[in-house]
Amino acid sequence: MHTKIRQSVQFLFLAFSVFVGVRFYIFYTYYNNGGEGIYFGRPHSVEAFLPISALVGVKSWFSNGIFDTIHPAGVILLLTFIVISFLFRKAFCSWICPFGWISEKLAFLANKTIKKQWELPRWLDIPLRSIKYLILGFFVWTIFFQMNGMVAYMFLNSDYNKVSDVKMLMFLLDMSKNTLIGFLIIIASTFYIKNFWCRYLCPYGALMGIFGWFSPSVIARNADHCIDCGKCNKVCMNRLDIMNKKEVYSPECTSCMACIDACPKQEALQYQFVSNQNSFKRWALPVSILGIYFGVMFTAIVLGFWQTELDHEVYLRLIPYINSISH
Repeated sequence: MHTKIRQSVQFLFLAFSVFVGVRFYIFYTYYNNGGEGIYFGRPHSVEAFLPISALVGVKSWFSNGIFDTIHPAGVILLLTFIVISFLFRKAFCSWICPFGWISEKLAFLANKTIKKQWELPRWLDIPLRSIKYLILGFFVWTIFFQMNGMVAYMFLNSDYNKVSDVKMLMFLLDMSKNTLIGFLIIIASTFYIKNFWCRYLCPYGALMGIFGWFSPSVIARNADHCIDCGKCNKVCMNRLDIMNKKEVYSPECTSCMACIDACPKQEALQYQFVSNQNSFKRWALPVSILGIYFGVMFTAIVLGFWQTELDHEVYLRLIPYINSISH
């Protein structure tokens, strides 16, 4: 039951992402045509796909005390995802992230066709898992330690950053041959190797995992009710050894609840806060995640921390010449 609810919530975010993408493409087309054609206002939620800009925005905010007014929604969404992952142990990856949904569907398809996805041996799995943390470390070091406050502020206000969302769209619509091959390799690897992208390469998931490591929520196992059937380990997308733990504190845990759904003994596994022995109700986690996400978004809209300060004239000046704008 938990899994069905989670996948429904995740699909909701996927559908919302597609809606935002289509609307943003129409927005781009209007300005690329010099302000002619169908017009839809820019969907600010597209800034969720600008994590580097959001990190620079956080750096500038902490260093200069000036909140990013170019891509404010990006900063708000990044901080919201961090809060959700802290409270609910990297739940962003299994409840919100569109690629998390795609990864699970590729796993489902693989198990129907090739019968079982590959699981890399431990001696290879552990060093490969470090890759996503190394990638994250590179961005954190570059932005928070190598970039001073003035440089961060100048980047945020550069023409490149102002249309970085359009740059991202162009990257997806006009991929080079090598980029397309790289994407296909990642998709194929995620099809054959269990949770390949999320487990080994995703720096965003690594960031959420670090905050999730300190989460007050936990999967707790009651040994008195456990029958050691191993079903929890079998269904875990992140290959956690749940059946031999009293509590699961791993930064890889995404609170997907698959282990709880698979457990034949109702009281053997529970999702709870460390300070509270009572388990979460089935509806409490999705309601909390959706409540935080949309609550923060609507609050930011009302307080004016969601909408960009860029106006019609800026987009008319920059978007038709997007290919000539560089760092």
